[in-house]
Amino acid sequence: MPPTEYHDQTLRRLGSELKAGLLDLRAFRREVTVLLRERFECDQVVLWRVDGGAADARDLHCMAERRGEDLVLEPGHRVPERELGDYLDQLLRAGVFTATEGAAGAQAQLLHPAGARNLLHASATYNGRFLGIVCCDRCDAERAWTPAEQLELRRLAVRIALSVGALAEGVPATEPQELQS
Repeated sequence: MPPTEYHDQTLRRLGSELKAGLLDLRAFRREVTVLLRERFECDQVVLWRVDGGAADARDLHCMAERRGEDLVLEPGHRVPERELGDYLDQLLRAGVFTATEGAAGAQAQLLHPAGARNLLHASATYNGRFLGIVCCDRCDAERAWTPAEQLELRRLAVRIALSVGALAEGVPATEPQELQS
């Protein structure tokens, strides 16, 4: 089975287990960070959730931070959404964001408490609502993120948002529309 299909099927299974109550959100986040780290061969995976109401008053709350084998669930880092300015506008417009050290800018670096050199981020949205950001990073080496990797992280972020968003609303998860490359 190709890596993309394997990771997509695994994420579908995790979403089904979350919905069925076989996994709680903490276990889901733990498994998602392992899956993303494995698939993208990255040093760091960080999952952020949007908290609050109006866009100018919302914060991003770090829900999981995995560096190597070390995992911290709900480490407590918060970033006011307004501090992410142009970076967040670009991410929401494109669905993905990539940058190498120096090009990332201070705004994107706010999402990496441990620092990062090479960023691959995807927005997680559910029913048109921005839920959070999925971050994969290389901290110690340069790495060009391919267009295929960018599209795949975007698709996996949609799958994550579908699972978490449907759970929060208490509705069955449905298949997302396929993303265009």
